[in-house]
Amino acid sequence: MHTDAGADSLAIRAANAFRAYRDGQPAGMSTLVDEVTPLLWAVARQQGLQHQAAEDVVQNTWLK
Repeated sequence: MHTDAGADSLAIRAANAFRAYRDGQPAGMSTLVDEVTPLLWAVARQQGLQHQAAEDVVQNTWLK
């Protein structure tokens, strides 16, 4: 099944934020974190992690 990733998809927003960061705009990283963290959180919780463990996973993702 093919889905059309619209201009407002998470992938596009994340790519644009990273591109801005890479191009010298420090706020791009903040935007990237704001955009992607909810997905990371949801995946961690759906895998059965408790609140504290999910927080650790998300934080460690951004530290790596």
